Amino acid sequence: MMAPIRTAHCNVVFGAPVDWDEEKDGKCGALPIYRDAATQTMHSFWQPNEQEIANILAGVPIRLTIIGSAHPPVAIRPMRPCKHRGCSALVPGGKTYCPAHASEEIKWKPDAVRGNRHERGYGNAWMKRRDRILRRDCGLCQVCKRVGCVTIATEVDHRVPKSQGGTDDDDNLHSICKPCHKSKTGSERKV
Repeated sequence: MMAPIRTAHCNVVFGAPVDWDEEKDGKCGALPIYRDAATQTMHSFWQPNEQEIANILAGVPIRLTIIGSAHPPVAIRPMRPCKHRGCSALVPGGKTYCPAHASEEIKWKPDAVRGNRHERGYGNAWMKRRDRILRRDCGLCQVCKRVGCVTIATEVDHRVPKSQGGTDDDDNLHSICKPCHKSKTGSERKV
């Protein structure tokens, strides 16, 4: 039996099958295709001609096209731990949470479901109101200002969220910087 020969897609070992009779059946090279180290099963046969045998013995690389039950390699994503804090359950690639914590996965809804900015109340009238509030607060983040920091505000936020009964009145709006806005919105979602 010859040493394994490496090809582009698989490891092959050339040699005659145990029950092969060269006198009766002629020359043959068995082509076991090893999918991995654990399963070494034969999937195809190849009968080399005299020139191919000479090339193999001389160490010349040959190109084979394998037709049969051999499968191309498949990319498999590794298992990863669940993103829930403290959970070590492994989830398949493409998933982020295990079945026990799947409800924690937040997915953005398309505009067709949640409505575009005009339908949600953030159209041209909101943009004018936003500019007015930023000017009123001198362009400074009111949350940072309360703790003694001076930060430029880039957004306008509802003090009482609209989902909790807040309105678009000027007294319910204040200028806020992006980090403070993200923090405030995140804490509101957890409640």
